[in-house]
Amino acid sequence: MGTAATALTTKLYQVVTGGLGVPPRSFISFVGGGLALDRDHMSWALNQPPYVGTTDADNAAAFADLVNTIPDTGPWAPGNANMGRAFRDVWLNNAQVPDLPLTPAQKKELDDNQAIIDEFNDDYSQYQDDWSNKNMMYQLAVTAPRDASYFQNLLLARKDVSAALTAWQTRGHKAAFEHSNAIVQHYSEMGFLTAIQRLKDDYDGVVNENITSTAARNFTPVQLFPKNFLAAGGPVWNHFHIEDSEFSKFQSNSSRSYSSGFDVDFLFWTLASGSSSSWESKNFLQISTSTLKVDFDFIRVRIDRSSWFDSFLLTSNTWWWNGATKTRPDFGGPLLSNGLRPRNTQGQWQMIPTEMIVTRDLRVDVGTFDLQHSAFASGSQSSSSSGFWFWSTSNSSSSSSSSSFNHKFDSNSVLVAPQPQIVAFICQLMPKEPNPDPRLLEA
Repeated sequence: MGTAATALTTKLYQVVTGGLGVPPRSFISFVGGGLALDRDHMSWALNQPPYVGTTDADNAAAFADLVNTIPDTGPWAPGNANMGRAFRDVWLNNAQVPDLPLTPAQKKELDDNQAIIDEFNDDYSQYQDDWSNKNMMYQLAVTAPRDASYFQNLLLARKDVSAALTAWQTRGHKAAFEHSNAIVQHYSEMGFLTAIQRLKDDYDGVVNENITSTAARNFTPVQLFPKNFLAAGGPVWNHFHIEDSEFSKFQSNSSRSYSSGFDVDFLFWTLASGSSSSWESKNFLQISTSTLKVDFDFIRVRIDRSSWFDSFLLTSNTWWWNGATKTRPDFGGPLLSNGLRPRNTQGQWQMIPTEMIVTRDLRVDVGTFDLQHSAFASGSQSSSSSGFWFWSTSNSSSSSSSSSFNHKFDSNSVLVAPQPQIVAFICQLMPKEPNPDPRLLEA
C-alpha cells in the first residue's frame, strides 16, 4: 500500500476504534470500492418491519441478503452463506443442549427483565449510537494537527462525549437495560431447551411475515440505528480530514517521512465495462503530486437483528452436535470457527457483521496536478465504475441500494463525490464453536 493509502487507512482505523485498537473479539473489514447507498433505495430503513409485497420490501430483502452474509476475516466480500439460514436450518435444528428447565420464580424474573429490555431498547440504542459518534468526533480531535485551536477543539469534543455518556446513562437507561440484559442472558442459558424453542419461534415469526413483491420470497430483515442517517435533518455526521503533512504520523509500517512529493499509488482506480467487479480486476493509476488533501463525512450505523437472531447461546460452551463425546467434543457437525485471531481464523461462521461505517461528501484535492484532464478522468468516462481509495466515485449501473452516480470536478485538481456508501463493516468474531463444556458430554 502506498504512503497516502496507508496514512488514510491508519487514521480512519484509529478514529473508528477510539484510538485503542479494535475492541476485543472484533474485526474491521474494509470494503474495496465501497457499497453505494441513496435515500430512495434505503427508504425502508425509516419504517418498522414487517415489509410486505412492496418495493421497500424488495430493497429491504436485498440489503438483508448483503449484510446477513457470513464473511471471512479479510477485505469485505459478500459470501454465499446466509446467516439466517445457517442460524435456523443448521444450528437451531441440530444443536444439542442440556435439559435444565427454569423454576416458576426464575421464569417470572426472566419475563420481568425481558419486559424492561423491550421497553428501553430503542432509547438505549439511540443514546448508545449518539455516544459512539461523539466518541469518534473526540478521536478526530485527538488526532488532528496541533494548531492554535487544537486544545480548544479537544476540550469541546471531550465535553460533548461526556454529555453523550451522561445522556446514555440517564435518558438511555443504560444501567437498568444492561442489568436486565445480563439477567435475561443468565436465565436463558439455564433454560436451554426453552431458549432454543423461543429462538425458533422468533425466527419463524419474523421470516413468515416479511415477503418480497417479486417471487413472494420470505426473508429476515435488519433494522439500522440511527434509522434516519440518510434523511434530511438526520443525525450529525463526523468530519474526517487528512493531508500530506500528517502522513508520516500515520505510517504504521514505515519509518520514512514525506515532507513533499509522494506517490498517491493505487488511490485512483477504474474498472473497465464488462470486467469482474473484484478488487483485483481494477486498473490502479499512479500519479505524483506535492500535496494531497482528503475530506469526507462519516457515521457509524448499527445493524440490528434482535427480532430473529441472538448469539448468546450460539457463542456459549453449552451446546454440541449430536454424536460429540468428551474425547471428540466438536464431532458431529461443521466447525463454525476455530476461535483463532484473523489470518489464522478458520470455519464456516467466522464472524458476524454488527456495524457499518458509512461515508459521504468525499472531496479530494491533489494540489497542482490536473486530475480533471488526467488518464483517470478520461478512463472513468468509459468505465463501468471508477473511484478513489475505498470509494466508487462513479458507477454506471444501479443496484438495490443505489441508483447510478458520478463524480464531478470543482476545479482541475479537486474531485467531489457526494454519494453515500459503506466503506467498512465492524464484525464480531466468533469464539471457538462448537466448544462444549466436557461435563455436558458423554464419555
